[in-house]
Amino acid sequence: METHNAPARVRRDLVARDVKNMVFVFALVSFLGWCTEMLACYPFSGWQDRGFLTLPFCTIYGTAALFYYYAFGLPQEPRFFKLRVFQGNGAAAFLRYAYYFFVTAFLAAALEYVTALFFDSAFSVRLWYYERYAFNLSGYVSLGFSLIWGALSTVFMRFGFVPMLRFAALMPSRAITAVVAVIIVALLADYAFNYIYLAIHGYRFMLF
Repeated sequence: METHNAPARVRRDLVARDVKNMVFVFALVSFLGWCTEMLACYPFSGWQDRGFLTLPFCTIYGTAALFYYYAFGLPQEPRFFKLRVFQGNGAAAFLRYAYYFFVTAFLAAALEYVTALFFDSAFSVRLWYYERYAFNLSGYVSLGFSLIWGALSTVFMRFGFVPMLRFAALMPSRAITAVVAVIIVALLADYAFNYIYLAIHGYRFMLF
């Protein structure tokens, strides 16, 4: 009986490890997104408390990265390029990357719009402002930034995502289990704290 169930246990262990790896990558991308926003905003308005959470994570970045990966794969190994025109190098490779760029730009805009609309409608909180930029939609998204997100997403998914995933896969099982447990508890507690604070005070908690 134990021998019969061994393959099932192995599959469960592999799935569990994959989930842990992805949670780790999600947190790492969210942290790097927070760092990027902090550095990008500093020359114009000094240090700002970016994102909704108190901890240094902008989870919209981690969410986008995992969605891109599971829905579309990577620019060099896409899941959705089955047509012959996309196969091979040269012009075909250019078409793959161009298509990946436009898809991720559109999805980044959609994710930004839905997130901004939710916080604005539910809590009257504006997490970002695009009113002063051309071709903006209700100040939630703008064409220029959507194209920037598409370019950055394509570059990151090409060169950054896999190394992060490999790093997570190299971590000892106990270590990544402990790290992921801390990440999940910390993020859930942070979200709970900020939602409660927002509901009580009518504005989000900011460190600075």
